[in-house]
Amino acid sequence: MNKLSILSIILFFIIFSSPVHATESPSTILAVYMIGSDLEYDPQLTPEENAQIKESATKDIREMVLGWGDGSDNLEVIIAYGGSQKEGWEGMTVATLDNLKKDLDNDNIGDSEDSYLGWEDVSMCSEDGLSLFLSLIQKNYPDSRVIMIFWDHGFAYQGFGRDDNYP
Repeated sequence: MNKLSILSIILFFIIFSSPVHATESPSTILAVYMIGSDLEYDPQLTPEENAQIKESATKDIREMVLGWGDGSDNLEVIIAYGGSQKEGWEGMTVATLDNLKKDLDNDNIGDSEDSYLGWEDVSMCSEDGLSLFLSLIQKNYPDSRVIMIFWDHGFAYQGFGRDDNYP
């Protein structure tokens, strides 16, 4: 994805996000597009080594879930995760923090059927993957203000992110 594409996405959210007025209280969506890549898993390491020096995405999801507590009426957190060779991280999965709270019961994100939606054949670094996530948000939260976070490696002029399942 080039700089122009990223700028277009940012402008899309600025233009099409509904403003917050004192007389109304629309929900706000915090949308996290989390590409696990080699920050989550390295197939050359043992499970113990991965748990110690990788699993950065899992650790960040755990922090979000713990910080979420009982939730909020005015904020919904939606996370699209995948893009790693770790089991359960192939393709793209979209989940709420409530879904992920259940998934963390055994300390392993990606092994639960409680995920919101999943596509095993979607590259998180493709336009199709990002478009699918953005469309899902637009369809399910049309009147919400959206704050978008992109999580993974930055590759400067080469774009953003690396899905380890799709070279």
